[in-house]
Order: sequence, then C-alpha cells, then structure tokens
Amino acid sequence: MKQILVITLLLLMASIPGIAANSELCIGIHQSRFSGKDLPGKKIAGIPGFSIGGALHWPVNSVLSVQSGLNLHTKGCRINTVGDIYLNNIFVYIESPILFEFNLNRVNPDLYLICGTSVNLNILAINDVGLIDEIRKLDMAFVAGIGLDLKRSSITLQANQGLIPFDLSKQKTDLRHQAVGAVIAIKF
Repeated sequence: MKQILVITLLLLMASIPGIAANSELCIGIHQSRFSGKDLPGKKIAGIPGFSIGGALHWPVNSVLSVQSGLNLHTKGCRINTVGDIYLNNIFVYIESPILFEFNLNRVNPDLYLICGTSVNLNILAINDVGLIDEIRKLDMAFVAGIGLDLKRSSITLQANQGLIPFDLSKQKTDLRHQAVGAVIAIKF
C-alpha cells in the first residue's frame, strides 16, 4: 500500500507541472532532533540533516498560493548511551508536503509565510550499529516558516514538527521528529 502511495505521488508530480505557475529545485539544511519524552536516563542531542527535492506552486489569488512537492529528507539525533558515548541515529524519508504560502507585501523581494503538513515515508533507519527495525514507516509533520521570494530563487526558514510517534519498540517512548533549518529554492 505504501509503495502505491509513493508511486501515485510521483506520477502526479510528473504529470501536472504544466498547470503550476512555477516549479523549483529545493535544497535545504537543518538541525534535527527528537522531541517528546526522552529515553529514561539518556540525553538526546541534535544532528545536522539535509533535504533535496522539487516543488510546484499553484496561485489561488494575489495573496495565497498552494505548494506541493517531493523531497528526500534526513532526520535523526544523537543519543547518549553510556558515559560520553553517543549513538547517532539517522532516518531517511521521502516527504510530500502540501503548504499554503501567504504573500505579505506582493513586491519583489516578496516576504511570505508558509504553513501546512507533510506525509513522510521512511525508507531507511540506521545507527552506528546497523539497521533500526522498530520504526514507523509512515509519519506526518506540521511545517511552518517565513521566507523571502526573489526573482529566480527564494530562501525559507522553517520548522518541521512530527505529529506521530515513530518509535514502535517496547520502551513506549513518545519520540517525534523535529527539525529547524533553511531551504533555498531555484525557480524554473
């Protein structure tokens, strides 16, 4: 079922670029960590992550536009296991965000706000020891940010907060993904 969802999203993205007002290549960096209840007796620290993908924009009116896209996104954290030893956890997701963009001043450079959600499919979960098995494959996140739209590019500062706990282990932690970073987009 999950593979059908991903294939449908890919086909949808490939078939409708002509309808969109513009398309863009997006590259981002962020600081990623887990939020929620920490593991008992463990310290959780953030790690850097990245995203790369594309987006399409559909204008609704002069103030509002809808943005959808498909990204490859890394998230994770460092967990203090024993003493000064940390275990790095890295999760790789295919994300499909649906964002609402609110233009604030409609002149160039244009200041805008974004908010929306993304559906995320986990394709890999690893740490320093090997593969991590007990991770939820389907995740959702709330996305919000502020950006500056230039003629042929834009830069957005955004926050991404996971909505569903991803840990399926017996420890019953309530850990969710959290990331804060910047995305640079080049328009076509």
